[in-house]
Amino acid sequence: MKCQGCGIELQSEDPKVTGYIPQNALYERSEPLCQRCYRIKHYSENITPEVIHYTLADLKQVSNECQMTFVVVDLLDIEGTWNEDIRKAVGKNFFVILNKFDLIPKQIPASQIVAWFSKEYSLSRDLIQPISCFNNFGLKKLMEHINKLEKCCLTGATNAGKSTLLNKIISSEGLTPSTTSAFSGTTLGRVKRTLKSGTLLIDTPGVEIPTRMMQVVPPAERHLIFETKRLTRKTYKLKAGKTIFFGGLCRIDILKRNDEQYEPIFQLFSGHNVVYHLTQEKKAGQIHERHMGTLLKPPFSKAEFNQFEWKSQEFTLKEAEDLVISGLGWLNVKRGPLKILVTIPQEVSMKKRNAIFTKKR
Repeated sequence: MKCQGCGIELQSEDPKVTGYIPQNALYERSEPLCQRCYRIKHYSENITPEVIHYTLADLKQVSNECQMTFVVVDLLDIEGTWNEDIRKAVGKNFFVILNKFDLIPKQIPASQIVAWFSKEYSLSRDLIQPISCFNNFGLKKLMEHINKLEKCCLTGATNAGKSTLLNKIISSEGLTPSTTSAFSGTTLGRVKRTLKSGTLLIDTPGVEIPTRMMQVVPPAERHLIFETKRLTRKTYKLKAGKTIFFGGLCRIDILKRNDEQYEPIFQLFSGHNVVYHLTQEKKAGQIHERHMGTLLKPPFSKAEFNQFEWKSQEFTLKEAEDLVISGLGWLNVKRGPLKILVTIPQEVSMKKRNAIFTKKR
């Protein structure tokens, strides 16, 4: 028997091992929860994140068993939660759910986000649905797709919001909610729910994407990057010789261009827990080494500069281009060109893309 909260196999032998439940509770409860889930649900306890090795092979297996795989993508971290590896693992029958639409600027219509995603990733618009678990945007349309199926699953990268979405769906049907917390690793195994329509809906543990910035901070801090009530945006107009710290794990140096007619204008976008800090380039090295994890966040606790292996890459960005730092946020050029040197941990990926937000003409 499995826990109805996190999907782990239940056991009554060792309280120190995941899945533990007292034997009397195992037989007395119609929908038993492991001790870990029980304490999260009833006492709102913070938990130590579990290390779950849910792989792309696991994702492929569950997708092959289902008529449709619903992939939850975080709109604040698109490149960190949707990539070619996930696309190949889910096979041909998938549907993309763009989560956290409530954080997108109100002047940006859902149709614009769908059109952008469709063009950027060569997908039919019919396979894309923006949603918000906060204000219920798009959930009715999503349920129309789900209720037509006999068996389907929710999947995607860690912290994309799968379990929160599942609870939004099943709470409206009077079913016991799954266990959710801010931490990665709350869902430990498959969690199955049968909806009123007869659809079997499966929630799965998140897949770890090693190229995301959140993967290089301690597990207990990862959720802080995108656990946010708002999308932070800050505009800069800078000459060469300035440095912006995009948190403590991303340094952006403004470089001199050959055509210095005017200063470029650009914006940074992230969750509100990410700290931006502007300084002179000549002071940047000292600030980086002394204040990572204190003044410069993330990380959200004191960290040593030398514990990371760093890489630097130069970019020249045009107007209406974004530079995405996977698992952190993105930079958008309003007036270019912008020539920069970006320094981040070796594992983290960066990518140019067409701007997700475009100004009105």
